[in-house]
Amino acid sequence: LTSILVPVLRRLPPVRAKLDRELKKTCTELRETFTRGLTQPRMMLPVEGMPEKDILDLVDTRKELDTKIWKSGKVTGAVYHGQDDHYDFIGQVFSKWAFSNPLHPGIHPSLRQMDSEV
Repeated sequence: LTSILVPVLRRLPPVRAKLDRELKKTCTELRETFTRGLTQPRMMLPVEGMPEKDILDLVDTRKELDTKIWKSGKVTGAVYHGQDDHYDFIGQVFSKWAFSNPLHPGIHPSLRQMDSEV
């Protein structure tokens, strides 16, 4: 009965209008939530690429902003915090595998093995 009535009710102008308002409200709230705190957001690819130095500067700026959020210690499970020397070590390991896609374990069996061993 529900599978028959719901599609019919959705077509009624007052119901459709209410659904549209709620959908618009939800989309607005999600957009605000997920864009809060963004720096220099990009909605499309630039016509010309950015110099590597500019990209690294932007990454550093964004990392500094994000680090302020979790360094206060008021988050759980979102950040696995170690010391800076540990982060440097992780960066070295990551740089050796950054080209790979771990979703293809058949192509990278060593990566799959290391993932399962951690």
